[in-house]
Amino acid sequence: MNNTTISKTAALLAASLFAGGLINLQADTLIDFDGTGYVSADQDFQHRASNTPNPTDPYTYTLAYSDSNPISPSSGYSGPTFYGGFQYTSTTIAPSSGISRQEVRNNYQGADQIVLKATNFPDDWTGSELSLHAVFIFKQTAFDPGYTTGNLTVDGLSVNWGSVDVSASFSLTGYFLVQTADTFYLSNTTFDMSSDGVFSLDATALASETWAVYDPASDLNFDQSSATYNSLVLEEITAVGIYYEDDVYDGGTNTSAFDVGIKTFNATGTVIPEPSQITFLLCLGSLLCIWRKRSVRMRS
Repeated sequence: MNNTTISKTAALLAASLFAGGLINLQADTLIDFDGTGYVSADQDFQHRASNTPNPTDPYTYTLAYSDSNPISPSSGYSGPTFYGGFQYTSTTIAPSSGISRQEVRNNYQGADQIVLKATNFPDDWTGSELSLHAVFIFKQTAFDPGYTTGNLTVDGLSVNWGSVDVSASFSLTGYFLVQTADTFYLSNTTFDMSSDGVFSLDATALASETWAVYDPASDLNFDQSSATYNSLVLEEITAVGIYYEDDVYDGGTNTSAFDVGIKTFNATGTVIPEPSQITFLLCLGSLLCIWRKRSVRMRS
């Protein structure tokens, strides 16, 4: 094989690796819940919260988190599959229909939103203490084509939500969620979801972000007072999502105890090459170096 043939072969191999998507060195969209065209009518989650009273909060409605049972609508919905769990409590007032909306709501404020809502119509929630905890998770199997398998990094997270500010003491706090291997983590950085908003963490922010372990299967309520935050290498990402909570707030005079919807959710990142691919590239680089050295000697 002459030098020209070696050069052409090396170039073709490199081009085929990149063109075939075997090695992706540029950040791309991993998952994009964009809230557009997913439903043509309101679609209930395939699993819904049930009343689970306890002595402290007799009006407690819980959908326990399951890692094996998605809650996204089983029909009439074309968006990415998502998992989740949530719990709502009221101390003295029974909501007329529990959590009245547990659904992907059609074209609500311009988007098909992942919505939770509880109402006490035509009355309000004055005199009752309320709480809300919820998590929604997109697993890697629901990521965009090309990213449903393999070792992924995350370099961007963003969310756009709608929320009714139901009372003066309502303080709904949002966290980003990631999963590496089998462990969920919540971001130390939080954002106020008491009213409509948008929030994101870019690559620079994520590089210095710290995270705390979160186990929604054991307890949906993240105990921030005892949480320990540590740096986390955002590799081997197997899920992303959002968690929000308000541990206690006054019901107030709004007919809604809460009305929260996820309009869009986006994560960007890259695929980390497999060791065999890295080895191949190293060999290819060595081949190119040998060819260059030979070419220099021949010209001299």
